[in-house]
Amino acid sequence: MPFCFRNLVLLSSLMVAGLSVQPTQAIQFLQEDEFIVTQEEPLSEETWVTANKVEITGEVKSPLFMLAQELSCSGTFHDDVWGVGSLFKFSGEARDNVRLLSQQTVTLTGSFDKNLMAFAPAVQIISNATVKGHAVLAGKNVIANGNFSGDLKIFAAEAAVGGHIQGDLQITTGELTFMPGTVIDGDLIYIMPKEFLLTSGTTIHGEIVRNKKEPSSVSETQRLLTHLVSKAAFFAGSLMVGFIMLSLFPVYTGVRISIAQKHRFRCFWTGMAGFFLMPLIAIFTFASIFGIPLSILTLCAFSIMLYCGKIITGLAVGTLLIKRNQFSSLWQLFGAMALGMGILYILFLIPVLGQAFWMTATFTGMGAIMMQLVQGQRQWMNPPPELASEENNNLTQTTNQEDKS
Repeated sequence: MPFCFRNLVLLSSLMVAGLSVQPTQAIQFLQEDEFIVTQEEPLSEETWVTANKVEITGEVKSPLFMLAQELSCSGTFHDDVWGVGSLFKFSGEARDNVRLLSQQTVTLTGSFDKNLMAFAPAVQIISNATVKGHAVLAGKNVIANGNFSGDLKIFAAEAAVGGHIQGDLQITTGELTFMPGTVIDGDLIYIMPKEFLLTSGTTIHGEIVRNKKEPSSVSETQRLLTHLVSKAAFFAGSLMVGFIMLSLFPVYTGVRISIAQKHRFRCFWTGMAGFFLMPLIAIFTFASIFGIPLSILTLCAFSIMLYCGKIITGLAVGTLLIKRNQFSSLWQLFGAMALGMGILYILFLIPVLGQAFWMTATFTGMGAIMMQLVQGQRQWMNPPPELASEENNNLTQTTNQEDKS
């Protein structure tokens, strides 16, 4: 996944997670080169900030969402903290939940009154750190040497554990090391390639349980068959939705097919823009209580266009392949749609490239729907695929009479 796209996904994840915050609360969105909070100027409003460097030594009274290259937090945080960055250092006091995601290193030396989650290639908790809730740590190398009042879960290639753990320690790792003086009041539940041997200097009051990974009883053939059956079910569902579209909205569906055939590149780029912008618009409008209905409406429209996009593209592909622009019955047009959709779903099954084909088909169809909605119907008709029935002929004659008048 490209670097810029990964950052966009991470930021979108933070935004979606932030929907749980009360919408009536004031929110400020900031983009700075350096974002600094000092003791003289506490931060009272909920803040979403993107910056190259974030440094907080003062008091933060509301939820804080951070996206930065370098983050340093030594202040007091009264509400939830979300952080995404490259280098993260936390030596302050957190009185609510803390969730951190780093591309390099997370170093924690502060106190955490509630739960802690940290994901990074290297996660380090120094001996004077205190976590009163539960903690989840994941990375390539994890060092957890602190005081944990709740359960501690670790997922790492290499892990070193020390300090005092009052709850259970659940760990999945390739190599486990206990520091001298480690005390675990609960159970040690671990998943490792080999049996763990307890050394002197480590005290475990609970049980030591090794959970072995059981070999999968499902063969590759069964997995492939299950995958094909699920894809066939999705294909059948798409055909059903496409049939409903053709039955209820034949003219509008035909216009969108015409747009997708004649303006493929414009449709693709328009659909890509809508794919990324519509969720962001819905999230930002959700921040205001008056914008909640608009936010819900935007998300519903986005979901419908996202699902119907590939159906419109399948119709366009099918009608191009059979080289027909008029159909004597609904079932003939449905057959063209089934042909195009079948080709698309076969392309979707190709490893790696299948995702690219799915995005291309979805974006193109979404773009055709958006262009038809924004710029109207008549501009694009030249003419679209339609049913050559008496009803459509009467509709065409009525339209021509209106144009003459």
